[in-house]
Amino acid sequence: MGRFKGRTIDRNRFGKKYPFVRAPYRPSVMGDNEIVMELGKLQFNNEQSKVFKFETSFPNSEYNIMLVARDTGTGESANVNLYVDNASSDRSRITVVASAPFTGEVDVVAVKVG
Repeated sequence: MGRFKGRTIDRNRFGKKYPFVRAPYRPSVMGDNEIVMELGKLQFNNEQSKVFKFETSFPNSEYNIMLVARDTGTGESANVNLYVDNASSDRSRITVVASAPFTGEVDVVAVKVG
């Protein structure tokens, strides 16, 4: 499990400026590690597996993946288990496998905490 140690600060209150009207809250995270994230979407059309290619390759294959199935058709076709096939995945792509063929979208979130 990856952990990230940091704190949230308000960028508008970070400097010693005291205007008459207070600026809205603008949160930023300050931490001691680098966070690399990539978001994507896969469209399944009565299929059981798909390949998702990252826009930028990770430095190594030590990243975490979160998969969320969304039903875009009628019925409960997105009622499936999703997992990543590690044998055919590397630092530039992953293979998402479903427990049964379905039609819908899968949201993919890849996170690496440095």
